[in-house]
Amino acid sequence: MFINKSLASFLLLIACNAAVVPDTRAESERLLPSISNKIKGLTAEDGYFSIFRDNHAGTVWLQIEEWDTDFLYASGLSSGLGSNPVGLDRGQWGKSCVVRFKRVGKRVYLIEQNIRYRAVTGNPPEQQAVDESFADSVIWAADIAARTGDHCLVDVNSLLIRDVHGVVSRLRATQQGDFRIDKDRNFVSIERCRAFPHNTELEATITFASDEAGPLVNETAADADAFSLRLHHSLVKLPDPGYRPRFANPRVGTCNITFADYSAPLDEPLIKRFIMRHRLRKADPRAEKSPPVNPIIFYLDPGTP
Repeated sequence: MFINKSLASFLLLIACNAAVVPDTRAESERLLPSISNKIKGLTAEDGYFSIFRDNHAGTVWLQIEEWDTDFLYASGLSSGLGSNPVGLDRGQWGKSCVVRFKRVGKRVYLIEQNIRYRAVTGNPPEQQAVDESFADSVIWAADIAARTGDHCLVDVNSLLIRDVHGVVSRLRATQQGDFRIDKDRNFVSIERCRAFPHNTELEATITFASDEAGPLVNETAADADAFSLRLHHSLVKLPDPGYRPRFANPRVGTCNITFADYSAPLDEPLIKRFIMRHRLRKADPRAEKSPPVNPIIFYLDPGTP
């Protein structure tokens, strides 16, 4: 085989240039400050996801240590509009979902897992087929501000300051006007952001504005043209393995969890229904009556009349 000398020189030049092209991604990651330098002067609180409060800038930083690990993300209203017909009430929980953090280069992505469609089987290819057939959702993304090893620090203000509860659509559905988030009148409620061993709690105050507010908003809000609600976010560690689910029975009235199991045999239902139940276990399994290993504790609002 014969190669023209000019062509050979050209190919050699390309090979040499390719060898010296810098890895800009790796270089940019090396330029990130360490977490210890980034959090100097901030108020730290260790927990499931440790947080660092910057009271001067009004910012909360979240430290992420585990990647591609499922946890529970839930949100709700800490304060309400005050109108029963509208239904935006204090203490009202919204959507909860199973999520995980994924790191790609200098970005962090929060991915909601699609658990409505599953393959409850020990066959990995079957599980993969179902996972790839139904879409997950990237519900938030942010730049990494600092990094130490696999630990990364991100600003979560943009995660908190958004209409995760569907307030705008609820107001529209109840014919109270076309509201929008006023980008200049929102802030993270730093004093209400806390971290605990099994959960991290975050909160923001968000202002919804409209040029023509409906009558129910006029009756209840301090200023109907722009009222503010506190939206709460919980990042919760999933419980340890060992929970035993129980199938729902249509003869018993229960709240059910429903999903499609695509690994079900052809002679069994595709849709599976399990009841919502407490995880109670006897401390002494041999006893007819026994205290629980972990009791279920209910808390009453101290403001209850």
